[in-house]
Amino acid sequence: MVLLAATSVGANAAMEIVGMNEKGPVTFGTFVENLGRSDVIFLGDTHDDLRLHNRQLEIVRALYAKNPRLALEGYNADLHDTTPGNDVNTTWLGQPLPYLLPDIERQARLKSETVLSAWNGNFFGYDKQWVGWNLSPFVENGQAHYNVHRLSRDYAEQDWQFGVRRKGGKVRFVLAKDFSWARWQSEFETALGGVRPLRVNGKSVPLRPGYGNTAMQSSRTSLAWTADSSKLYLLIVKELDAEGSSNRQKQAKVRQVGGWSLPQVQQFWESLHLPNAIALDAGESTQLALRDADRYRFVPSGYLTARTLGYVHDKPILTSLLIRPPTQAHFGVMNYLYLAERKASR
Repeated sequence: MVLLAATSVGANAAMEIVGMNEKGPVTFGTFVENLGRSDVIFLGDTHDDLRLHNRQLEIVRALYAKNPRLALEGYNADLHDTTPGNDVNTTWLGQPLPYLLPDIERQARLKSETVLSAWNGNFFGYDKQWVGWNLSPFVENGQAHYNVHRLSRDYAEQDWQFGVRRKGGKVRFVLAKDFSWARWQSEFETALGGVRPLRVNGKSVPLRPGYGNTAMQSSRTSLAWTADSSKLYLLIVKELDAEGSSNRQKQAKVRQVGGWSLPQVQQFWESLHLPNAIALDAGESTQLALRDADRYRFVPSGYLTARTLGYVHDKPILTSLLIRPPTQAHFGVMNYLYLAERKASR
C-alpha cells in the first residue's frame, strides 16, 4: 500500500510518496516498479486538489510505459444472443458484467488477450417489454453492424462516434460527429456511436440538456485520451443513492447528494488538461469489473436498489425494493467496452 502525502500545508506544499510496507518515503521509480507487479491499482482522489491530479497523471503515464500491449475492445449483447445481428435483444437486462465476463473472456482468448477491466458502453434504446436495440452503429472485432442513426434527429449532440484505429502497431482514438458507413466498415477494430463529447481537440463542448441528464448528479462513466492517443483514461463515478432519487432532487431544485453532473465530469478532465473526452451511458447503467489476480472485483449497476427513502446528514437511507421484475434481477446494458492485454509477439 502507498499513500500520496503533502509534507506541509499550503499552495507550495511538497508531494511525497509514502510506502506503507517501507514505513517511509519511497522514490517515484520504486513506487512505479512496485505498482507494476499489482493486478489492480486504485488511485484515490481529492476532487479539487490539482497537485494530486497531476501526480495521478504521472503515475498512469509511467505504468502505461511499462506495458504498451493494451487493446480497447467492444462487446454487443445482440451479437451474442440466439439471433445475432438482428438488432432485437431480450437478454441484455439480465446480463450484467459478472454474468457476461466468461463470454467476454472467451472472445478475448480467441485473440490471445487477457481481460483486465470492463465497463458499460454507449446509449441504447428499449421498449416497455425491455426489448433492446442499438441507437447507432457498433464495430466489434473489426466488423461493422447496425447502419442506424436513431439519435440524429432528437439528440444530435449525443450522436457522436468514437473509434479505435490500429495501423502499423500504433493505436489512434478517433472522435467525430459522423463516420460514413464506409469508414465504419473498413477503418476501426472497435467503434461505437451514441457517445456524448465533453472535450474535443482541447476545447470543452457546451453542455445542453439531452441524453445523459446533464445537470443531474449521478453515477458516471467517461473516457478521455491524449492528443497522440498514447494514453486512455477511464473515469467511473459511483453515487451514494440512486438515479431516480437524484432526478427528483434536481427537479425539486434542492441540493443533490452523491454522484457528479456532466459539467463536473468535464471539469475533471479539464483539470488534467486532457484534450479529448466523452461521456458514455451512466446512472444506473454504470458498472465496472477489475481483474484482481485470478478473480474480478465489481462495481455493480444501481438498478437493484434504486429507491432512497430519505437522508440523514446527507447520507441516503436505501431500500432493496426491486424496480425491475425479479426474473430480471442483476441488470446489464446492451453493450460493453473492455481493456485487454495482448500477448507479446515472438
